Amino acid sequence: RDDIDGAVEALRQIYTNDPGRTPMDLYSRYGSESSSTSTLGSISTHVVWGNEDNVTPLDGAVGQLFSSLGENSESTGVTLEVVKGGHIPFDDNPEESNGSLLRWLRSVREERSKATSLLTGLLGERWFSR
Repeated sequence: RDDIDGAVEALRQIYTNDPGRTPMDLYSRYGSESSSTSTLGSISTHVVWGNEDNVTPLDGAVGQLFSSLGENSESTGVTLEVVKGGHIPFDDNPEESNGSLLRWLRSVREERSKATSLLTGLLGERWFSR
């Protein structure tokens, strides 16, 4: 019974609390789709979106924002992968969702490794051994 009461309370809070700023508000304030030097543009972000998401559909305002950011990933730092699933694709389709995340994590690690090698070559090993 406590589990049910807790779940009901969690849902009540989701629907009645202040939702905070929208992603559109955040990007208009802290970053832009074309500025890799902006606060948000300097953070690599991977978004996994369910193709059957009826809560936040890909063709809605938030979906369109992340689609646009994903199309300009070189300057925005955002990648978007649409997988089969609904609003919570990691529950609906964990294999494809986790695969997407793991591929992205590997690519970030490879990019970091390349950047470290380049900087080490330019600045010397002593800069990285401090």
